[in-house]
Amino acid sequence: MVIPAGKKVKIRENGQDIFERAGLTGVEMILDAEVTLSLSSTFDELLNFNTNKMMIAGTSLFQAITGKVLSTQFKEMGYRMWTKTDPIKFSVTSTFNMTYSGKKEVLEPMQVLMKLPLPSQKDDGKGIGLSPPGPSILTAMNNDSGRFDRRYSFRSGIFYLESVVIEKAEPTFSAETDSEGFPIWGTIQLDISSLFTATTQDIDKFGKSSYNSEVNKYE
Repeated sequence: MVIPAGKKVKIRENGQDIFERAGLTGVEMILDAEVTLSLSSTFDELLNFNTNKMMIAGTSLFQAITGKVLSTQFKEMGYRMWTKTDPIKFSVTSTFNMTYSGKKEVLEPMQVLMKLPLPSQKDDGKGIGLSPPGPSILTAMNNDSGRFDRRYSFRSGIFYLESVVIEKAEPTFSAETDSEGFPIWGTIQLDISSLFTATTQDIDKFGKSSYNSEVNKYE
């Protein structure tokens, strides 16, 4: 069966396919459902609540002294001021089915994906502390948040993000198993977020894929 290139998901760690990096060959992650992006900014009122309370108290005092009514409400008080923009957020779901081995085709690929939002012990458990699944505070302080261990990129069809973090993985394994006791299918949902604040330039990159027609795959 020929799978459209736009349905294939490629997640790379430091430039290398995550499945190939784990020693798995021939594994493909295919979208089960549509991808919906969340793009949002926060806008706060120009005058905060405490300032408004002070104005009300001041005008109440003015009215008590002079007997004249002075309104504290102006339409400009509802002026919305941009305060921040969130990263791009979305979820992808993919199912792995067994054809010859539940271990090789279902469990092992899903284990690779299940590890993405989790920290790892340093030096195989001999070091102190945990290695984060994304940039650490030290990375950010060094202004080197584009270069760190476990740096992931995401591509699926027209969607491409150079730096992402995987915030959550939700795997579901079939109750049915093969002769060795491994599930015959498994579905996993990944909640993904861009590493940086979303910008219009990120959206401009959509549709500008690096599809290599010579090798018939996305780079």
